[in-house]
Amino acid sequence: MRPERLSRLVLKQIITSQSQKCMNYKVVKLYSSSSSVKPSSFTMKINEETDLIQSRLNQTVHINENQKSILLEKYDELLKSNKFQYDRKQFETLFFLSSFYRQIINYEPPESNSWTNSKFKKFFNQFLKSTDSDVDHMPKIKSIYLYGGVGCGKTMMMDLIYNSIPDTKLKQRIHFNKFMLNIHQSIHEIKQMNEHKNDDPIQIVCDQLIKKVHLLFFDEFQVTDIADAMLMSRLFTNLFQRGMIVFFTSNRVPTDLYKNGLNREIFTPFIDHIKQVCHIIHLESTIDYRKISLKSTNQVYFNSDYESRRLDELIKSYLPEGVNLHPKKIDVMGREVILEHTYKNILVTNYSFICQEARGSVDYLELCKNFDCIIMKDIPFIDMKNGDSLRRFITFIDALYDNNIRFICSGKASSPQYLFDLEQREQPGEHTTKLQDEYFAIDRTISRLIDMQSDAYLSKKQNF
Repeated sequence: MRPERLSRLVLKQIITSQSQKCMNYKVVKLYSSSSSVKPSSFTMKINEETDLIQSRLNQTVHINENQKSILLEKYDELLKSNKFQYDRKQFETLFFLSSFYRQIINYEPPESNSWTNSKFKKFFNQFLKSTDSDVDHMPKIKSIYLYGGVGCGKTMMMDLIYNSIPDTKLKQRIHFNKFMLNIHQSIHEIKQMNEHKNDDPIQIVCDQLIKKVHLLFFDEFQVTDIADAMLMSRLFTNLFQRGMIVFFTSNRVPTDLYKNGLNREIFTPFIDHIKQVCHIIHLESTIDYRKISLKSTNQVYFNSDYESRRLDELIKSYLPEGVNLHPKKIDVMGREVILEHTYKNILVTNYSFICQEARGSVDYLELCKNFDCIIMKDIPFIDMKNGDSLRRFITFIDALYDNNIRFICSGKASSPQYLFDLEQREQPGEHTTKLQDEYFAIDRTISRLIDMQSDAYLSKKQNF
């Protein structure tokens, strides 16, 4: 007998075991008071205290009783290893994501056929009254847009799902800047090919991508580049229509993406599409777990003339006796960049070279390909009103962090988290309007600088 057809239902709260008492959640089973029918499912109500965004979580989720949650089991292992503290919001969100995981574990996008991407369909669609037939192209499984403050556990949750998916599945976890750089390069290459001169390069790129990737994961999703903003609506609409499932994590609610950006009206259709095809989940936490993990005895930040001399001694210790740092040339998309001070996979540079000259994410990603350890000298107190330098420093740290590059630096502040004058964010002026995305990202940068000093982070790179 199905539980929902039982005439009389009695809700009984499960008394959790001692190990579960810390997990403040409510689990109830459905019983028949008039028969010996065994409970065939249980229901978890996720209690939320937030706005309509949280209503995505505030629903009843039905799970087969015999079906275990791999994500919750792995989360429990993290708690037992003391790598994380228990967080009710994390648990509730992971419970919801467990349903998403079960949907995608055996997911295959619908098979494309020649008619779907043919020029005939493009001609035929001109006569359709509906706008691009968006409703007909809604994916069967909704993607995920998980947003919240710095250090609340978004990346941990995404990695739990990603690492639980078998390697046999077509999955990819990639930094958004690198992904968009690859897209721009592919579009450029297609435009140069004679056989595709009259074809839509975005359609071709999407066809190529869906053959390689079905499940796409973006960590710390943000949009600050107008070239990306102008492309994203068409790009992701086509990817979603081909059945791609995307997991976004971000510090920002979708409606705040590319806020006050140039020609933002071109970007807003992408926001509308995200609302249609994604479960939008707000993860709240007052704990920054990356700050808790800071127990390193390895000094990576030097802040005085005396400590700067110690940094010079550290650099010398990396070099064999009689060997000096030497220049190295690297190619960045056909552009030659000369790095004055290198040794094998170690780069010694300064803030001025990295952040005050015309550079972008493509430069920083190329540095990550060539070096395992980057030492930056002379970081000043960063002027929050200098948008270009601020943006470059944020992008630089993101690239290093995402690629697990060891970062050693010297600066004027007493510690990395004090490099920014955070009070400038609160001062009214033109800069607070133009640089909202950058100001929003500063907390993430500070948190990452702190985490880059931890034993957990440093243990990931031992190759120098």
